[in-house]
Amino acid sequence: MFRDRTHGRDALVVLDNAADEAQVRDLIPASPSCLVLITSRRSLTGLDGAHLHILDVLGTEESVRLLARIAGAERVGAEPEPEAAERIAALCGGLPLADRLSRGIGQHATRGRDVAAVFELSYRGLPEPAQRVFRLSGIGPGPDATPETAAALAGINLEQTDQIMDLLQDEHLVDQRVPGRFELHDLLRAYAAETCASNDSAAERRTAVDDY
Repeated sequence: MFRDRTHGRDALVVLDNAADEAQVRDLIPASPSCLVLITSRRSLTGLDGAHLHILDVLGTEESVRLLARIAGAERVGAEPEPEAAERIAALCGGLPLADRLSRGIGQHATRGRDVAAVFELSYRGLPEPAQRVFRLSGIGPGPDATPETAAALAGINLEQTDQIMDLLQDEHLVDQRVPGRFELHDLLRAYAAETCASNDSAAERRTAVDDY
């Protein structure tokens, strides 16, 4: 019905936070006069004719400018410490949806949108072995991981770990800024660590770190 009603109209359709291609495919109008903008943590490469635009986190200047627009430039400018806004931006990790990292990932919510719920969508879509590698990555002692160290952390073979790390990168759960080294955004690391604490026993966590 939606596709029929939008046929032939000039329309911009915004589909926010799509879980996968199947969730949005039936909502894409067939008319060439309609433009569809889809936001997702996934690449959604299965959609015909889609053009992918990968967005990085906000820089400090962009974050402060957004903070001023939301909280008010006068309020931000009235802070006695001029670097206060930059500290808030740093705690948010460049993510507009974030609040304060120091409050814990479960407390991050903006206008009813829970940051943890956004990450949960990506996490729940992973196969179980990839979920486990992602969880344990949150408690790894280093700032990043190689496939070798991730394999040691999870106690699996290197071939399987290579495939999992590629999958986590495709899902935008890890970044590979340096070839062969994978890192988590601070908020994703906090989410992974809290998820690990909820799903893996203390003994399992100790064994993983000892084998790292």
